[in-house]
Amino acid sequence: MNFWRNFIQFWTYQWRWLASLGRLFKLDKIAKFFGKKPGKNFLSFSLPARVGFLTFVFLLICLATFYLSIITSQDHGTLQNWKEWQFIVILSALVIAIPIVVYKTLKLWLEGEGALFPDIEAAWDEGIAELDRLGINPRMTPLFLIIGGHSEAQAKALFEASQLETVVKGVPEGHAALHWFYGRDSQNRDAIYLYCDNVSCLSLLSRVAKSAGPAVATGGGGAASAPRDIRSTMQVADIRDTMAGPSAAPAPSAPAPALNIRGTMEVANIRDTLAGTGPGTAAAPAVVMEQRIVVDKGDREEAQRRLQYLCRLILRARKPYCPINGLLALLPYKVLESQTGAGEMTVAATADLRVLHRAFQLRFPVNVLVSGLEDELGFQELVRRVGQNDAAARRFGKGHDIWKTPLAEQMEALCAHACGAFEDWAYSLFRKDDALRKKTGNERLYLLLCKVRGRVQMHLEKVLAEGFGYDPDKQEDVVPPLFGGCYFAATGEREDRRAFVAGVLRDKLFDTEADVEWTDKAIIEDQRHHRWARTVMGIDAILAVALAFVLYVVFVVPNR
Repeated sequence: MNFWRNFIQFWTYQWRWLASLGRLFKLDKIAKFFGKKPGKNFLSFSLPARVGFLTFVFLLICLATFYLSIITSQDHGTLQNWKEWQFIVILSALVIAIPIVVYKTLKLWLEGEGALFPDIEAAWDEGIAELDRLGINPRMTPLFLIIGGHSEAQAKALFEASQLETVVKGVPEGHAALHWFYGRDSQNRDAIYLYCDNVSCLSLLSRVAKSAGPAVATGGGGAASAPRDIRSTMQVADIRDTMAGPSAAPAPSAPAPALNIRGTMEVANIRDTLAGTGPGTAAAPAVVMEQRIVVDKGDREEAQRRLQYLCRLILRARKPYCPINGLLALLPYKVLESQTGAGEMTVAATADLRVLHRAFQLRFPVNVLVSGLEDELGFQELVRRVGQNDAAARRFGKGHDIWKTPLAEQMEALCAHACGAFEDWAYSLFRKDDALRKKTGNERLYLLLCKVRGRVQMHLEKVLAEGFGYDPDKQEDVVPPLFGGCYFAATGEREDRRAFVAGVLRDKLFDTEADVEWTDKAIIEDQRHHRWARTVMGIDAILAVALAFVLYVVFVVPNR
């Protein structure tokens, strides 16, 4: 998609035979000069380095031919003056200086100003070097981008739970802007995963949320209002009534309605429970404890610039192939519990997707993983009852047909189904014979149910519809994302605190890695570049014929 890069590669094609020289001897000195590790062959150098080296070879051949013609010439006039030492020094200096200038100019032209963000550049170079050491081609291997992360520990926990055979594990280690992973599954499908620790608006939000202050009371009216312990609202008998249907016997004249488990818990009822009210009681102002999470506008703009810079590095390394094969956005569960956090998350997701789509000019699969559920006692109980092995390999949530436009209505419905998975699993566990004896576990499951259906679903619905969805009336200049689904997972550092990761990180991403599509803008731009390239090549062909004719007239015709 880059005209000048393709144009230069085309006109240096006739010099490619020199690449074989790199297989016969190692260009150690030149490698050190151009910032490469010694022992690399010619094709491993960047395009500016190759053009600079070929320019040096060309000028050296021209200079040698020129002085050879002077030595063998019978003319003792003007040409012999070039044999003086000052001319030899000047020409030799030009042969050395011109390739250096060509290299520096071309590098600045194609790659832009270097090291705008040294931490990203350093992490990128270290990852590329590790892949190169293992013989992994970053241009030819599928690449997945993971945004919304906040630490190296989370990155390693994700991939330890992915059930992938990982070869590259979190390079570079320690505090870094990026962490590289490379792994393959049991079907020998491999991929590179680029985990963004401190790049993107979602990653910034995740870090801000982690360092946010304690939860404060919101939505309350007075000091007398106190949050009610929701666990006291559920007794074992209540679960039996929920599973069995209405507690009162139906009238003989009317048949009993069919049992609908999903319909036995309405959001309105949960809100009444959270508020401590019920039918026939006076409504009291609800008091909810939540964190106040606010991201500074300047920090968000800086995060966008960092993501743009990473996109430039990816484009440079992956051309002419698609920059990425998919995106996984990590959404912290604790942020979704907060109303201010959900608002910030919507803004962050919108900003990140806008940067990625504009930089790559590509439609790629986007999957959402709500992480951090390992801290919820109810989710721990759910995983324990489902079984650690089953939970490790499954997906928990709802998928979406990526080729269907993710309109707001569809995203709201998807969110309802994804959050409904909590209700389905909980009632399925309540239905088991020994469920009534597990009072503490049942209370935890029911509390998790109330939190998800009462607050988290409402906030997640907004994030999915406005942050990852598409509104044709408001986003005419934005390409609709290829949304793959919304899932939930536990991503703790210990093995018993991880669940529902492999089904997303391994199976879901691999299944959709080929579902990418260039945008109309990218295709039009590429066609325009090809027209320019054909025009310039035609002009060069005419000039080459004209040069051949001039040489024929000057050297061949006089000798006849």
